[in-house]
Amino acid sequence: MIEPVRMYRVRIVGSKRVLDDSIQTLHSLGVVHIDEYQPGKYKIEEGYFDIGSPFERASKFSEHLVRVRSLIAALRIDPKKIEQKNKINETQEERLRQIEKNYQAISNRLKNQEAKLAEIRSQEEILEFLERLKIRSKLFEPIEEISIFSGITEEDFEQNLKGITDKYKIFKAVFGKKIMFALFVQKTFESAVLNLLSKYKYREIRIPEKIDFKNLADLLAKKKKIGLYMQNLNLKLEQLKVKSAAFLVSYEHYLKRENEKAEAPLRFATTSNSFFIDGYVPVTNYAKLDETFGKNLGTKIHIERSTEEIDFAPTELQNPKLIDAFEFFLNLYSLPFYRELDPTFLIFLTFPFFFGFMLGDVGYGIVTAVIFLIVKLKTKSTVLKGLMNAMILASVSSILFGFVFGEFFGGAHIGNYYELTPIISREHALGQGIEATHVINQMLLITILVGVIHVNIGFIMGFLNVKRMHGLKHAILEKFSWIVLETGAFLMLFQMYNFFFYSLPYQLYIGSGIVLIGLIMLFKGHGAFGLIEVPSVASNVLSYARLFAIGLSSVALAVIINEFATVFIEMGGIMFIPAILILVMGHGINIAIGVIGGFLQSLRLHYVEFFTKFYRGGGKRYEPFGR
Repeated sequence: MIEPVRMYRVRIVGSKRVLDDSIQTLHSLGVVHIDEYQPGKYKIEEGYFDIGSPFERASKFSEHLVRVRSLIAALRIDPKKIEQKNKINETQEERLRQIEKNYQAISNRLKNQEAKLAEIRSQEEILEFLERLKIRSKLFEPIEEISIFSGITEEDFEQNLKGITDKYKIFKAVFGKKIMFALFVQKTFESAVLNLLSKYKYREIRIPEKIDFKNLADLLAKKKKIGLYMQNLNLKLEQLKVKSAAFLVSYEHYLKRENEKAEAPLRFATTSNSFFIDGYVPVTNYAKLDETFGKNLGTKIHIERSTEEIDFAPTELQNPKLIDAFEFFLNLYSLPFYRELDPTFLIFLTFPFFFGFMLGDVGYGIVTAVIFLIVKLKTKSTVLKGLMNAMILASVSSILFGFVFGEFFGGAHIGNYYELTPIISREHALGQGIEATHVINQMLLITILVGVIHVNIGFIMGFLNVKRMHGLKHAILEKFSWIVLETGAFLMLFQMYNFFFYSLPYQLYIGSGIVLIGLIMLFKGHGAFGLIEVPSVASNVLSYARLFAIGLSSVALAVIINEFATVFIEMGGIMFIPAILILVMGHGINIAIGVIGGFLQSLRLHYVEFFTKFYRGGGKRYEPFGR
C-alpha cells in the first residue's frame, strides 16, 4: 500500500517463426508492460538490431477500424452505453459492408432532401414578401430607366424619400416592428436612395426571375411533405443505429485488439531471424508468464528475468478500495517514480482533515455529502466516481469538525431547534477582546503545529525515499538534516519564550549547537542551495495558518447571512419568504466558496508544502500489453 507494485524486468527472445504465437500469448496474459525498442538501445555493433515490421494483416485491421469508427461517430453511438457482444471475429466484413451501404443510402437521401429544403426556405421568404405586398414577381423584371429596391428596413423611410424625389412607386407592409417594401425609382436617384436606405439598416430581398411555386400555400405544403419524409429517414437511421450499435462497438473493440497485436512488432527489436521483447511484469505475475509461455511454446522461446535493481520500471499503485479514490490527486499531479514510496495513504488521512478543518460545519458537511453522493450515482466516469468518494470522506470530516467548532450553518441560533457546544469556537474569533485574541492564538498555534507535523512527515518520507535509492548516508545528509535543524530551533524557541515550565540546563546553547550541526549537514547534503532553502521551510510551516484563515472567512460570511435573515424573520408575516431566500442563496454561495477554497487550498498544502519535501514523481503508468 505504501509502495508501488514490485516489478521484474524481463526479456523474451525467440525465433521469428514463433513471433505471432508469442504475441498472441503475451496479449492473452495482459501482464507485460512493453519497453519499446529504440535504435541504439543495445550496446552491440551498429545495424545488428532493427525495429520490427507489422504483420500484413495490420493494414486491413487499420482500414476496418477507420470505417467502424466513422460509422460509430456518424450514428452518434455512445460506446459506454452499449453492452458488447462476445462472438465477434474477422469474418464480419460483409455485415460491416451492409451497414455502410444502408447508412450511405439513408444519408444520401437525407442530404438530397436537406438541399431541397434549403432551396424551399430561400423561396419561402420571397413568396411571403410578394404576398404581403400583394404584387407579382413579373413586376421585378429589369427596366432600363428604373432602379428597383426590395427588402426590409428598421423603420419607415418614405417621408425622407420625398426629400430626394417624388417620382417613385412604393409597395410596403408592416413586418413585425420592421417595414417590408418594394420601391421603384428613376435611375438618376439610385445612389441617393441607396444612401438613405442604408441609414435605416436596409436588408435586400433579391427576387429571382423564376419561382418554383405559385403561392406560399403550395410551398408550405411541399415543405411539410419533405419534413415528414426526412422524419421517416431519421427514424430509419435511428433503427439502423439500434440494430447495429452492439455489433459496431464490439467489432471496434475486436479490431482495436487485433490491430494492436498486428502492429506489436513495431515495439520490438528484431534481427533477420529473431526478435527481442523487453518489458516489465509484476513480481506476482512472473510465474504465470513463465508457465504460460512454457506450456504454449516450450523451448521455442527463452524468458530472461533481470536480477538487478530496477530504476525505470512503470508504476502500478496498489491501494485498498477506500484509499484508491485518493489516487486521483496523484494522477492530477504526477505518478510516483517506481522506487518512490506511494503517498496515497497519507493523502487519504490529510486531505479530508484539511478540507474538514476549513469547511468545519455540520450543515455544510451534510449538504456537500449529499451533493457529492448524487454526482457519484449519476456519473458514469470512473475518475469522477473516485473523486466523489474522496470528497464524500472530506464532507464527513467537515461534519466532525462542525461538532468540534459548534457550527451548524454558521453556528448562529435561528430559532431554538438546535444547540451545539463547541470545543473551540471559531465564531468567538470574530469578536473583540481577550476571548477573541485567545481563540485566534489557539487556532494559529494548532494550525502551525499541524504544519510542523505534516512537513516533517514529508521529510521522513523523503528520508526513506533517498535511503532506498542512494543509501543511508545521503538520506541523513539530505533529509534527516532538516529534522536535526528543526529540533535545535525548537529547543531555542522553547527556552526563549518559556513554552514549558521545565527546561534543560543550557538549553539555549544546546539548541544553538544542534542548529549548527543541522546547517553543516544541510551544506554537505545540498550545498549552498540547502542553506538558502531554510527560510522557505519556515514559510511552508506558516502557510498552514490558511487552514484557520479560510475557515474563519466562511464562518464570518455565514454569521452575516444568518443575522441578515433574522432581521426579516423578526418582522413576521410575509417577510418570512425573503428570509428563506436569503438563507438558501447565501448559504448556497458560501458552501460553493467553501468547497472550492477548501479543495484548492488542501491541494496546495499537499503539492507545494508537502510534496516538495520528498516527492519526485515522473513515473510511467503501468500499461500492460493486452489489457
